[in-house]
Amino acid sequence: MNLRAIVIFPFVATVTFCQTSARENPSPDDARVFVSNLYTQVVARKPLDVPSGENWKIFATYFSKTLSRRLDTYRACMANWARQYPNTTDKPPGLIEFDIFSGSNEEADPISFDVEKAQTERDGSIRVFVRLRWQEGTDTLIWRVADLLTRENGRLVLDDVVFLKDPTRPNEVDTSLSKLLKDGCDGTHWIGYR
Repeated sequence: MNLRAIVIFPFVATVTFCQTSARENPSPDDARVFVSNLYTQVVARKPLDVPSGENWKIFATYFSKTLSRRLDTYRACMANWARQYPNTTDKPPGLIEFDIFSGSNEEADPISFDVEKAQTERDGSIRVFVRLRWQEGTDTLIWRVADLLTRENGRLVLDDVVFLKDPTRPNEVDTSLSKLLKDGCDGTHWIGYR
């Protein structure tokens, strides 16, 4: 074997590994740009419930495969509820007055956002903190969410959203979109809230 090949091969292998690692581990800056693009769409489109139609085409490109499956299972569960209660005049359960990216009630109608920071987690995912704002007249509401991003097929994707508790309300707790999508459901079957 040629001496030059013995010396060059480890160098090429090290450079290739470092380049691959850099591509597989996105930077916090990449994550902030991704989330900024996402919330530009959220503020412009104000999607309620699980996005559908044209909104689905826009937002589905941001979702991980896991989150897409959770959303599909949730929709099937809500369809099962509708089959169980075909003649009801009751308001349906679920996230009908909820924006899966920002929250419920006024929080479903943010007028602006600020990507505060991004931090890499131990598992390689990135948690991006977003500050949102709603205003009507002189009433203003500010709240925060944390988007959990992962890497899939060489690109960043949204895997979950954590709705952070209001620090002025000590009895509140953080809750996640993945948990909310399961409330009242056993897979694709509606079983009711416990």
